[in-house]
Amino acid sequence: MKQMKNWTKRIIPLALAGVLVTVSFVSAFWNSDEAVHVSAGGIENSTLAIGTHLIHISALTQELYDIASASAGESGQDRVYYKSELSNGAWCDISGANALTAITGGAQGAFGTSARVSDTVIAALFFTHHTKSDGITYDLRTGQAVNIFDIRNPYDLELMEELSPLKMQYDLFVETQGESEQGTAKIARIDIFWQTSVEDQVTAECDADLAALQAYLDAIRPEGDTVRMGVVQERMDAVDAKRRAQVFTVLDEVLPVFIEELQTLTDTETENEDGESETTPGVASDTSLQSAVNESMSNVQAALIYQQGRMLAEGVTVLSAAAYQASNDLIDHAKAGNHAACDVDVEILVNLSDIENGRIVDKEAELALLRDSLISQATGRFTAALAAEADDDYRNAEAGQAAGAVLRAIAAESIGAMSICRSELEFLIDALTQRVTASEGMDYIDERLALTTGWYSAGGDVFKDGADACVTDHIDFLSRLKRTLQLAAGGTEIDRLQAQKAAQQTDYMDALDKNDLAGAKRIEGLIAETDEQIAALEDEANARMSDLEEQIAALREQLADETEDGTGEGDGTGQAGAGGPGDGSGQTGADGTGDGSGQAGADGSGDGSGQTGTGETGQTGAGSATARQIQALEGELSALAASLSGNTAGSLVGGLRGASLAIVRNGGDLDELGSSIDSLGAMLDTNFKLIFPALNDIYAAMKEKSALDGDHSFDAAIAAVEQLILDNKTAYDAAMAQERAAAEFDDLSKAYFASAPAELQGLGTEEQAAVYLGALKAYSEQVPGDTAGRLMQAEAQRQMNLGNPLVFRRINDPASEYLPVTSIASFLKMRYVWNRNLNQAVLERGAAYYIFTTYSDQVLRSKDSSQTEYMRLPAKYLSCVHVPEEYAQANFSCEAVYFPGTEYGMLFSEKFQAACDGLLEQLLT
Repeated sequence: MKQMKNWTKRIIPLALAGVLVTVSFVSAFWNSDEAVHVSAGGIENSTLAIGTHLIHISALTQELYDIASASAGESGQDRVYYKSELSNGAWCDISGANALTAITGGAQGAFGTSARVSDTVIAALFFTHHTKSDGITYDLRTGQAVNIFDIRNPYDLELMEELSPLKMQYDLFVETQGESEQGTAKIARIDIFWQTSVEDQVTAECDADLAALQAYLDAIRPEGDTVRMGVVQERMDAVDAKRRAQVFTVLDEVLPVFIEELQTLTDTETENEDGESETTPGVASDTSLQSAVNESMSNVQAALIYQQGRMLAEGVTVLSAAAYQASNDLIDHAKAGNHAACDVDVEILVNLSDIENGRIVDKEAELALLRDSLISQATGRFTAALAAEADDDYRNAEAGQAAGAVLRAIAAESIGAMSICRSELEFLIDALTQRVTASEGMDYIDERLALTTGWYSAGGDVFKDGADACVTDHIDFLSRLKRTLQLAAGGTEIDRLQAQKAAQQTDYMDALDKNDLAGAKRIEGLIAETDEQIAALEDEANARMSDLEEQIAALREQLADETEDGTGEGDGTGQAGAGGPGDGSGQTGADGTGDGSGQAGADGSGDGSGQTGTGETGQTGAGSATARQIQALEGELSALAASLSGNTAGSLVGGLRGASLAIVRNGGDLDELGSSIDSLGAMLDTNFKLIFPALNDIYAAMKEKSALDGDHSFDAAIAAVEQLILDNKTAYDAAMAQERAAAEFDDLSKAYFASAPAELQGLGTEEQAAVYLGALKAYSEQVPGDTAGRLMQAEAQRQMNLGNPLVFRRINDPASEYLPVTSIASFLKMRYVWNRNLNQAVLERGAAYYIFTTYSDQVLRSKDSSQTEYMRLPAKYLSCVHVPEEYAQANFSCEAVYFPGTEYGMLFSEKFQAACDGLLEQLLT
């Protein structure tokens, strides 16, 4: 495992992020008289009790979970219970499951370690709503079905959480001052506020949208498709956010008037019947009322920003724009009663979500969406960003002779926009290649490479260098991706020889361990022969690379000469400059004519037909034929260089294993699965100790899938693996029986944690789980065999099921490892807010403030964007925003640990390291 390094602890004073406050109130309006008790035995199995809600687990969605969780805070019923079908209907306390993912983890998740409670505990609780297995939510007080988004009435100001400070003062006045003149005045004024009209055309439209979506939801509910139902409820949640935001907008206008009025209501002097002066206190003299109104206004402003961030919006990415369009289509079709069209809209939204979150569910539909829409749109955005010229801000600053630093800062914004577009395009291209065979993926990458080499910018705009660098980075990405696909398809001849050499080296060391000097000598000769074969192939590749480099160098000199001479070559796709007509992508100089992509000099000419124009001081654009030759050769050079990197047996076997598991778990080409198994079988003679564990993983996945789904499509592949094992039984036994049993690891770790050594002090259960995972990973790297690795993989999956926030689905990017901001927030106890409209994640605690934007390298460190810094690599997205590890190390003192053979990673920190080292020592003893 990686050792912690370069740890820094910094406290940086930053602006307070008051905007992020999510207001919570403790039992401000809870009235047990408005709730009911239930018969614990009469509730159907698989039902959850969360707050004042009973919810059948099959009907649980994130939106319903959030509403139920809010009721827990209001009612004080903060324990979570589950009526387990695994325990004959016994109720269990699963309060340790503090997230939806933990609850839905099933028996292997929160329910496996729950504690039973008696029916009397449940019978003593108060409930308001019950969502049954039919998915319908009923009001237990009326027995009527309800829309879950109307449970918390958005228009009743007296029941509004954000106004609870004012409501509590109001209730206090009624109770203690209701008979006094002053108290009556206060109550009367607040009564006027309670009557504020907050419903308008916007809220009415939202109400109609919600009713239409509810009707569609009811129509699809009998099918029990929780994924589709969840998609509809997500859109309902967004519409609900819009109407609540509208209400808060009205209140944000009314409350300042109320505050201003209070400031004018001063004490008044009058004379009584005896002619004596008497002071009548004004409403404003009650500072508690002023404070309550001020606090309520602050809550309303925070809630307004929060709800605005949850409304439907186009966002800033291709994916968010596509989801926005499909969401609006869904609402329009639901209002028109066209449920068939709604079905199509929902399928698009499901596919978009799966693509964005790295899931392969409906491969063909997702592939069609990527090919036919998303990638073309992302390509258009990227090329448009590359073609952008200096804007007015830059030109005005330049005309004003601004400092170079100012000009570079303005230019950096445009270059940053290019990088954001490039990152999303690369995400989508990678998503497409995951849904096709490796060979199809390589063909597709070749198409993209041919297209991309034509994107180098033309002309001498101030952003040209940045744009060209962005294109080069994209070509490098495509080359690396092609290499990954190449390995998944079986690799090159060099790959095969590298794997063979690795196996020979292992045999060589085994022979020396057995003092078999003659055998070692023989193997040494075989290694030398393999080295010669590898060297011959590498010499051939290096010779080609040298030839390419020479060609590129010569062409660069030619390009420089053309630039100096003002010559250029056209392709008939540009525009004319001042004084001359043209239709090529090149520009003509003053008084010149041309239609080529090269740029002619003053008094120059060119006809775009491959003939060279003449001029004295012009320059050839990057779109010229010479430049395109350079770009094409650089693309070939990049691909060739990538093919010579990472040539290890481990990477080859790992690629085949990963591709096979993806097919088994997500569906795919069975012929490709069979080909991968055949490739692994062919390599058994070279490194059986590496290959049999991989085959065993593929075999176990196929057997599990077949048993769970009754799927016989893997029968031929299962039989192929079994035959390989039978044909090589001795080698199989040697490969699979090299280390202690998994149960022994469990016993040793339990004993270590039970001993409570000093290094465990201050570590919670989830952090101790991270320590255990770290120790298993370190052990598997130090000791030959596979048991620890398998146990590590299983434990990572279990912690993911339990909702451990430190364990996450990892992003596979050769440039860096990444950590999700949700894990960082949990580790550092920071407030986390996701603004889906802006694709931004916010972390805040005290004065510390960070805003990360999907696909951007920019980090805002203040609410007003006045403090900005940049990461070396852009943020990524997978279920949430992920930041590069090096930034997390420098700013949050944590790093990412990835678990080989899984799709999971883990946040690890310096404070975990001592405990991890202690446990590892126990395991190695």
